[in-house]
Formats: sequence, C-alpha cells, structure tokens
Amino acid sequence: ITTNANGEFVFNFTNQQVGLYRIHADNKDYFDIIYSGENIRLETSIRNMKSSMKILESAENQQLYAYVAQAELAEYKIGILRELVKIYPQGEFLTAAEKELGKEKAQVNTCLDKAIKQKNGTFASRYLSYFREINFNISESTDKKMNFLSRNFPMNDLELLNSNAYHHFIVSYLKKYEPSEYLNAVREILDYLKQGNQEIFSKMFDYVLTGFESMERYDDLYQLSVEYGNSCSTDGNLKT
Repeated sequence: ITTNANGEFVFNFTNQQVGLYRIHADNKDYFDIIYSGENIRLETSIRNMKSSMKILESAENQQLYAYVAQAELAEYKIGILRELVKIYPQGEFLTAAEKELGKEKAQVNTCLDKAIKQKNGTFASRYLSYFREINFNISESTDKKMNFLSRNFPMNDLELLNSNAYHHFIVSYLKKYEPSEYLNAVREILDYLKQGNQEIFSKMFDYVLTGFESMERYDDLYQLSVEYGNSCSTDGNLKT
C-alpha cells in the first residue's frame, strides 16, 4: 500500500476473507483492521498508530479499537511492572509497584470486557474474547483446566484462524508456566484441541512446533512430533 501526498490510501478488499489484517508502516509500526464486508474509513498518526487510531466508518473496527487504542499504553506499563516485581527486593517500593500492576491489569480487563460486550457475535467480539486473562491455578487438575477452557476459550471458530487470536491464547497460556514446564503445558493445549475442530488443531500444532523450533527446544519438538504427529493426516486434518 502506498499513500498519496496527503498520506491517504485506498485498499480494495474484494474477494478477501473475513479476518484480521495487519498493515505495516515503513517505521516498523503497524495497526490491525478487521474486514467483515464493511466499508472501512480510518485515520491515524504514523507515530503510535494504534493508540492514535480513529475509526470513521466500520462498526467492527470501532469495537476492536474500543479496546486496542485504550490498552496499548497500559499493556506497555504492565510489561515493565511485571519484570520489576520479579526482581525488586521486598519493601515499600515493591508493594507500590505490585499495587500499580494490579490497577493497570484491572483497567485493561475492564476495557476489554466493555469492548466485547458492545455487540456480541461480531468478529471483533469473538476475537477479543481470546485476549481475556486466563484465570486458573496451574496446580489444578487437568480435568478442571479443560473444563475451564471449554467454558471460556472454546477454540472452535474457523474464522478466527484468519487472525492471531488462537496464537495469542497459546502464548498467554504458556506464560502461566515456567519454561521448564512448557512441554507439559503444550500437551494440555494439544489434548484440549484434539477434542475439537481438526483444522484448528492442525494449524495450532504447526504453530507450536514452529515456536519450539525458534526456541531451539529440539528435544521437546521431537517429543511432540512423536506424540501428536500421527494425529495429523497429510492434508493437515486429524486422522480418523
């Protein structure tokens, strides 16, 4: 996409699938938009493209940016505070940092819930639901965790494969565990996905393998391939 002298551009989505599309700028910043058949008009700044976003036309993207535009700065602050509380010694400053972290997380969760509830059933609502916090104790039984996932993160929506919703969920799930426990955490996810849609399982299995390869966890990658590889047929679907 190339802008004109006024910084304007037009893109034709004809024959494109419903889904989330990412627009990258030359400065390596980016913003996401949802295409679901609507006309889309927007404006933003080349600096802070997401937080500066104004959706002039498109209910889906107004719903999306009711969360994204508000949450970007808060998520940045949460990332810093999380690292800080991990390493800072006990004392008043640590207590204040933990309090601030809780405050920022609560604000993000409130903003997310409001955006999801703007209109149920839309692509934006279904997409944003996978950005909710995964609230369970990792020491709970596998059955309890699977029941929690089935109620809150069904992962059975094929349209969401045209987005990063499921990828975000998997990363968030792993973040609840120590790196030494990633293999077992991934087993939980894959066992859960095997119960559902075959195409979603296959694509997420590929995503997990790529992630372990990028982390150079080749032993774990091999183990997962042995345990779950036979669950996939050559066309990417589960074997029956």
